[in-house]
Amino acid sequence: MLPSQLRDVSFIANTSKPGNDDGERDVASRIQGSFGFPAPYGHQPVNLSNVKFNADIVGGAVGALCEVLRHVTRFNRTGHWVNLFFDHETSAIGVQSPYTHSALRITLKRPGALFLRVPPWVNLASIKLDGIAGRLEESNNYGLLAAPPVNRPITVEFPLARQEITLKNPAGLIRVQLEGDRVIAMDDFGADLTFFDSL
Repeated sequence: MLPSQLRDVSFIANTSKPGNDDGERDVASRIQGSFGFPAPYGHQPVNLSNVKFNADIVGGAVGALCEVLRHVTRFNRTGHWVNLFFDHETSAIGVQSPYTHSALRITLKRPGALFLRVPPWVNLASIKLDGIAGRLEESNNYGLLAAPPVNRPITVEFPLARQEITLKNPAGLIRVQLEGDRVIAMDDFGADLTFFDSL
């Protein structure tokens, strides 16, 4: 979702003229920072010259980001829950993402069981732990550590699996290359202002 945020507005012409309605006033600077998905691969879809940047998903994108922040981790009477692999810090837990660091690292600041959401592309049995003896037990699509240490990092190592999926789009089939849950490259048909590296 974050690549779809419009940051470069250099392609938007200044159309402000005396007497124009407010919808055409200072469009580039007013739309900068909003979210839009004219195409899965970028801000300028190919073969659809009548489609321009649209901001109809800004409310949904901001709401989704709020929910992500609310649910990256949570702490309750059952323990610590790590739902998303993002860098995150609260008074109960610190998480270093495997996408921005060499591995997933979790440091608990309060005692409690640790529940780690395991994506379908990760084999629970292949996960290697450092900083704690034993292994993750399966618990409803989460890996469970019943009594992890407090104030000592636990390293959770697993490969970010590479896979390719195909999306259907009016422009044609779009190949998408994933590393874990992160898009690393996508077909873009030579379009400009793309979100990802080209396949």
